[in-house]
This record gives sequence, structure tokens and C-alpha cells, in this order.
Amino acid sequence: MEEQSPRVAQELADLIIDQLRNDPYTLSQCSLVSSQWLVRSKMWLFRDLKLTLKCYHHKRDYNARLIETFANPESKLAPLVRSLIIVGPDDDIPLQ
Repeated sequence: MEEQSPRVAQELADLIIDQLRNDPYTLSQCSLVSSQWLVRSKMWLFRDLKLTLKCYHHKRDYNARLIETFANPESKLAPLVRSLIIVGPDDDIPLQ
């Protein structure tokens, strides 16, 4: 018989993840623990984004895909974003 790992109450897991909101690396690790931890971790990981567009010719497709991801009405990431800053390749001043 295989032993199951002990479970942490979701309310406690949410409190722990909330305390890690300024630590993207640890949040990304938390997102791998379980589907429940993934939901809360994504909330913080994608809350404030800064996208820097690349000016290199071979990066144009990357920029288009990135923008399409957020413009797509079926995107699962877009609803999580509360603040988005887009910086152009030659811009010192971000677009908000």
C-alpha cells in the first residue's frame, strides 16, 4: 500500500503563498506542488508584469505571440494581470 503525502489545508497554503508574493522563484516552485498551489501562485506571478519588446528581426514573432497571448479573449493569463508595463526596444519610458 502506497503512503499518501500529508495534505496542508488550502487556507494555510494560501497564507503561505501570499507571504511569498515578492519572491518569483519560490512562487514558481510552489506552483509545481499541486494544482491548488498553482492557482494561488499564478495569481501573484502574473499580477504585475513588465514586457520588454525585442528589436531584433528574429524576435518579432516572439513579440507578436506575447501580445496575442494577452489580447486573446480565451487567455487564462490575462485575467490574472493587474498591472502591465510594455517597454519598446528603443524606449526609455515605459508605456502603461
